[in-house]
Amino acid sequence: MSEQPYPDYGLSEETRQMFNPTNAEMKYQAVFHNLIDEICRPSHVPFKPRHAELLAKLKALATDMDLSGRQADWETLQTAIEALGG
Repeated sequence: MSEQPYPDYGLSEETRQMFNPTNAEMKYQAVFHNLIDEICRPSHVPFKPRHAELLAKLKALATDMDLSGRQADWETLQTAIEALGG
């Protein structure tokens, strides 16, 4: 029984050499990509979308819960509104 019971689905030696970070071309590509990332990376905090329509509906529902005396439901809705940034 000279065959392996399971075939080897690993990477070939050529593929390993392609991904080898010691390869000069790969080093050049890594430096180039890092340079592009440094130049193009935005320096501001990304904009978080505000869900104005959803917040308005949640606030209306929270008001209804507050007026009906359901304190636990009102607190849950207030937590959700704060989590959405409202």
